[in-house]
Amino acid sequence: MPDPIPQPDNPPAVVPAPVPHKPVNAPVKIREPKHNFSSTQGLLSRLQELTGTPVISYYNSARSSMVQSHPDLFLDQLHQIGHKKTLSLVLVSYGGEGHAALRIASILRHYCEFLNVLVPSRAASAATMLCLAADKIIMSPSGFLSAIDSSLRHGLNPKGPDNKPVTVSVDQVKRVLKFLSDEGPSKIDGTVSEGAYRTLFKYLHPLALGEIDRASSNSTLIATKIMNLHPDIFGSSEKISYLADHLVNGYPAHGFPILYQEAREIGLPVEMADEQLSDLLRDLVRSYDVATLPATTHFSETFYRFTGYPDIIESSGRRISYRYSYNKRFNPVSREWLTENDLSQWINFLPGPGGKIQIQALDVPAPPAAAPLS
Repeated sequence: MPDPIPQPDNPPAVVPAPVPHKPVNAPVKIREPKHNFSSTQGLLSRLQELTGTPVISYYNSARSSMVQSHPDLFLDQLHQIGHKKTLSLVLVSYGGEGHAALRIASILRHYCEFLNVLVPSRAASAATMLCLAADKIIMSPSGFLSAIDSSLRHGLNPKGPDNKPVTVSVDQVKRVLKFLSDEGPSKIDGTVSEGAYRTLFKYLHPLALGEIDRASSNSTLIATKIMNLHPDIFGSSEKISYLADHLVNGYPAHGFPILYQEAREIGLPVEMADEQLSDLLRDLVRSYDVATLPATTHFSETFYRFTGYPDIIESSGRRISYRYSYNKRFNPVSREWLTENDLSQWINFLPGPGGKIQIQALDVPAPPAAAPLS
């Protein structure tokens, strides 16, 4: 007889066949942002009592900015408030389009004789331009303005790591030319020589350079025009020209923060908010910070829904806010995220009976190219 096949001392256990996965058909609850409308309405009422003026707030989240569709919504709000002797604007924004700031400033000045701008946090770039429309800029200890030099993203600019054009400012160009002139024999008769420009043009197209210079001149012009909406507060045309030039060209970086003391030293009409006002403004900003946090509902690893309110324009009894609401699905063929079922639109928040909140759609075009990163 043949020898028996040797068996292992510990034979492996029998592994059962895998059970097919059964999908769970439980409904997915769509997550919604907390709008905090009741909270902000209460805070605005208290601000109105404290300041003795009607108050309108303008909040851009870090994902958003001032764009050309916003002035029309300001007009909508201010038409409801009516013409007032004094109006207070709570402003929180990292900036955006200078032309939008000019239009908003013009609308605000049309509806009031005196304008206070309350700065509890960021009021940078184009938001600083908007502050120039104020007879009084009231800053909290954490509030700041910024330089308003224009940084431009042009199709002919150098490409970044993501192969997209980077932003370039006039100040950056000036510093490059200064560096080239200081580091070598690149001056002829006191001017930067052709060699320095030839080196610069290897990386920056001349047409892009011209567009950057145009944008910088445009920023100076917008700042000047906003201050000329109420020139008496600045004393003279020379003071207006100085402030416009200083805010555009006087700082080493676009995001350089201009705090209360600095704003006072350069001649802006600023005041420091007292503790009670600062506390109310801080609470209002915190409520808006929460209200503008986006909510994401994941249906799978390649499919989710995004909802958010990045922009808020609010006064007593009414809030106008842009609502993002769309699906994102990953396409494995093109290897990109596609937008589906886009229901984004401007929304009206109104107090309703019994403490309920009425939410209505507004027939206003969506801001161009305003979709946040997702």
